[in-house]
Amino acid sequence: MSNTTAMLIGKLYGYSRSWIIQGEGPQKGAGLETKELSPLQKKILADIEHMNIAELKALSAFIESLKVYQKEITGKAE
Repeated sequence: MSNTTAMLIGKLYGYSRSWIIQGEGPQKGAGLETKELSPLQKKILADIEHMNIAELKALSAFIESLKVYQKEITGKAE
């Protein structure tokens, strides 16, 4: 897995980049609960692993725009 993919997964789901890449160190960041992923979440993560850098940047931009939209609609970030 690429470093970029590991960083994106880490940012989205709170996993440690070193754990994703090397399987070493803490799996999750401090204070985050570990939960089982749904089949949809697993499929999305599998799809992310096959994206190139341009696609990952576009996905990251979409996620950030979704956060802004949610904040505007609900008055709080998700």
